[in-house]
Amino acid sequence: MKAEQLPEIGGAYQIDRGQIEDFHRDGHLKLKSVLAPEELVTYREYLKEAVERGGAKRNCNVWCLDNAARQFVLSTRLARIAAELLDVEAVRLLRDEPYFKNAGDHNTPWHQDGYFIPLDSNIVTLWIPLTDLDSDMAPMSYATGSHKAGFMGLCGPDDESMSRFEQKVRNRGFAIHNYGSFNAGDIAAHSGKTLHSSRKNRSSRMREVLIIIYFADGARVIDTSTLPPGGPPLEVLLPGVRPGDLANGPLTPLVYSRS
Repeated sequence: MKAEQLPEIGGAYQIDRGQIEDFHRDGHLKLKSVLAPEELVTYREYLKEAVERGGAKRNCNVWCLDNAARQFVLSTRLARIAAELLDVEAVRLLRDEPYFKNAGDHNTPWHQDGYFIPLDSNIVTLWIPLTDLDSDMAPMSYATGSHKAGFMGLCGPDDESMSRFEQKVRNRGFAIHNYGSFNAGDIAAHSGKTLHSSRKNRSSRMREVLIIIYFADGARVIDTSTLPPGGPPLEVLLPGVRPGDLANGPLTPLVYSRS
């Protein structure tokens, strides 16, 4: 099937004010049945092919590799959710990234992406499983309310470091929340400043997840020297722009505007 024959992921997914308030309070939110089963089944084949063609299971900007992946990642339904959660008029794509974990694959350490992104805008990440997931398949964990706490540091990927860091987070009064399972079509969203991680994939199946990250249209690029060390280079994340510029380069297209 050609990309132009694939079902368009348009229309609006209805989020009520209470859900938006929950997101702003907690820094994360699960949304059920954002994608119809037939939509996900159709696009999954093309997304997996694009990921494999990219040569790695974590290759940023799959949307640049395949027309079908482009249609999925740039869909207005998903982008509108991001705009509503950020409470802005319009959003741009920062990047997409596949997070495919083989059976037994390693932990993803605790981190807060937003503090490494050279933008004067917050970001929001949609975490999109491409299949049903259960609690053994490394669903994301979140430190509820941590998006209001500032930068909380990093930890190592080994089990001992993860557990020690989690205890420090709990000692500071933050509850660790994990949604446990997802039906295909459910997604999770989190603020760029929310502390999050995932453990090893304890199942016998690959965990297939695509993340899409958005930011507010009109955001400007800031000096990377003001950020914690270890983030992606500016020329990789935001090619074609410099500190002080509007973040409207070739890899950050406008994907949704209420107007």
